[in-house]
Amino acid sequence: MLYVFEIIDFKQYMGFNGSFNRNYLRMKLKINTVYKRVILFSLLFSLLHYSITLSAKNVTLETASQVAFNVFSEKSGVTKSSFEIKEVISVKKGDLVLYRIFNFSPKGYIVITADDNSRPVIGYGLNSNFSFDNAPPALIYLLGEYKKEMEYIVKNKLKADDTITGNWEKYSDKNYVPLKSYTVGNELLETNWNQGSPYNNSCPLDPNTGYRCLVGCTAVALGQILNYWNCKVFPDGTRTYYPNIHFTNPLTVNFYDQDYEWDDIGTEVAPTAEFLYHCGVAIRVNYTDSATSGYSNYVDQAMRNNFGFQTSGLKSKNSYSSSTWINMLKADIDAGKPIYYDGTNTTVTPNVAHAWVIDGYRATDEFHCNWGWGGTYNDYYYLTDLTPGSHNYNSNQHAIIGAKPILDACSGLDGSDLVCSSNESYSISIPASASVLWSKSASLNQVSGNTNPTYTVNAAISGSTGHVTATIRNSQGQTFLIRTKNVWVNKPAFTGLIHGDIFIPLGTVEQYWVDASEIQLQQLTVYDWDVTSNLDMVSSHYYQQDVFVEGIATGRGSVFFIATNGCGTSQSSLPVRVTDMLLLSITPNPTNGETIITIESSSEETTFDETAPWELEIYSEMQLLKTRQTGLHGRNARIQTVGWKEGVYLVRVNYKDKILIGKLVVKK
Repeated sequence: MLYVFEIIDFKQYMGFNGSFNRNYLRMKLKINTVYKRVILFSLLFSLLHYSITLSAKNVTLETASQVAFNVFSEKSGVTKSSFEIKEVISVKKGDLVLYRIFNFSPKGYIVITADDNSRPVIGYGLNSNFSFDNAPPALIYLLGEYKKEMEYIVKNKLKADDTITGNWEKYSDKNYVPLKSYTVGNELLETNWNQGSPYNNSCPLDPNTGYRCLVGCTAVALGQILNYWNCKVFPDGTRTYYPNIHFTNPLTVNFYDQDYEWDDIGTEVAPTAEFLYHCGVAIRVNYTDSATSGYSNYVDQAMRNNFGFQTSGLKSKNSYSSSTWINMLKADIDAGKPIYYDGTNTTVTPNVAHAWVIDGYRATDEFHCNWGWGGTYNDYYYLTDLTPGSHNYNSNQHAIIGAKPILDACSGLDGSDLVCSSNESYSISIPASASVLWSKSASLNQVSGNTNPTYTVNAAISGSTGHVTATIRNSQGQTFLIRTKNVWVNKPAFTGLIHGDIFIPLGTVEQYWVDASEIQLQQLTVYDWDVTSNLDMVSSHYYQQDVFVEGIATGRGSVFFIATNGCGTSQSSLPVRVTDMLLLSITPNPTNGETIITIESSSEETTFDETAPWELEIYSEMQLLKTRQTGLHGRNARIQTVGWKEGVYLVRVNYKDKILIGKLVVKK
């Protein structure tokens, strides 16, 4: 069996801002699936889930590349700026793309399906590029089988389940930020906070001694976890309590009034100390200047009630087998979720408990413990040997499992960048105490969900920008966060879109272009150029931001830009005229001294009468006459611009009642 693949040099094909560059390489190869070499390989394949429907949608190269960028960044743990797509291999049946293999520079590859009714990712590799020249036969066989699966999906019009659809929406978002992932041997937290000065600068004074109270280990652990999630934390509710009988006045924090400056917390003393004090109040710690204490179940409650988290609750290690407990912790860390943890030293009387953060692990089942002591003793420990320094916290171990913010993002919205006449929905995840009020631009119709987590709109007009905005409010009705999705509404619109000269001298070439920002804004998936018969395109024009056009016959004509997005196709035109005429040449230009103005012929057929007198006038930007020369003969006239102000001057030549226009730029 022979497969046909289309290989594209992606660096030349697409810019990283979503715009398409001028030149790209397109080659077709026939690759035989029989290979003589056998090499070891590993590839993670996803299973397909689908149900019967009546339609299917092919994924564009632009969408597939966005998914490839986002997923590879998530899987590799590197930022998007650290790699680039250098090659795309499209596997087709006829003209229908079934899946694409993206090779990255400096290394790695990912296989993305071309139909949104299947899972986005077939497989990936992090350490090498994919090549059919050295792929093992078994891998070729698997890719061939997947080709059959894709053909079956398209032929039988199968539809993805909600999980698959959600993954397409998530990974195709240009604003997608990969979930903080864990690499074995690394740690999630970047902070090493402590309980004493200056971290306790906002804590109350101990009524017994007059000295500043300590932050408390429970508050430090909670604070470091909240700081890790930063802008996704949703402060809400209020807390008033007496730390102990020695306090004559209660401590109160209205969390709904807090607007934490996460860029300053952890780097500036005052906001960090205030934040840790708020953490202490949220969990009702017993403040003293020697040993501030708290309850771990209060930490779990505060996460959910005051900071917008969801958790699976405070779990006891004694309730699980050792392997199950270890796997629970690893699963949270793999998902980028640092773990609140506590243990008790039962070898002393009275028993002493401590809370800290577990934020990493090794393959040997050692876990990284951030003890909340300013970095002291932070290291990897077995859960049966939690003995930092002279301490021992091996007994009565607990962990808050599954702790993460409900707020799914700090900006942007889930949903398409394009709204057509059919309904389009946008959604957010918010804590139970929060509410949302949606708004939209006049270019959109509201269908449903004004105060629901999901908001549905469709196009009110065609060919314009628009936006959907979610205003998230706390329990007091105060605005906490505003998230906006900018969209393009309906099919492309190109009034005034094409740039370039409307006059083309016969036999010369002019450049015409559209702005890259418009291509991205209007979500174009297919675009091309065309011209009338008196013009000729002398450069590549399919999927090009610009085109070079030669005037080959005099007369009126047009340059066309034809574009398609997910809502439809539109065409824009720019009227041009091919002229057989004289031209002005100004050299040097710009100038700060003498410049020569020359009358030139646009073609060999255009003649110039050396004996005919002509007149030259130059005007300032204010349309004031700067200089005039009359009775000129020959093609050239010299102009001295010394002493002229900087700016653009209009050059006007009258030759045999023909007006020639040019621009002269004067610079100092």
